[in-house]
Amino acid sequence: MFEGKVIEVGRKAEVGTEVLFEVKKIWKGTTSSQIIVYTKGGDCMFRFVEGGEYLVFSTQRGSEKQLHTNSCSGTKRLDEAGADKAALSQIAKESVPTKKVDLKGEMVSGLNWRQVAIISIGLLLMIVFVIFIVRKTRKK
Repeated sequence: MFEGKVIEVGRKAEVGTEVLFEVKKIWKGTTSSQIIVYTKGGDCMFRFVEGGEYLVFSTQRGSEKQLHTNSCSGTKRLDEAGADKAALSQIAKESVPTKKVDLKGEMVSGLNWRQVAIISIGLLLMIVFVIFIVRKTRKK
């Protein structure tokens, strides 16, 4: 559970949307100054906006222990989370990040492995075609 500001929103085909946060306050979990959280499509998908501030409830999933959240988990825009923050302050101690990190480079480029493979095969076919044309014109 943390309060944070969205630095960047990106797409990652396998997990949906990935969101890079600047962490402001922590109630449970990370001690890092930045964190990446994932949210999948569907009825509970939470739509984050760059520059927006949120109270995020997330859970670890998968072998990589990625953090995931959605609107059904209690995640809210900060301006709508007053009651939740008050309740949290009653049951958990608030802290600030102690580990300075820069995860900006960890965000994906938006291409998954299939897209990279298709682009690579396409480029390879174009190179073969150009070589074929060059050789054919030299024989004449």
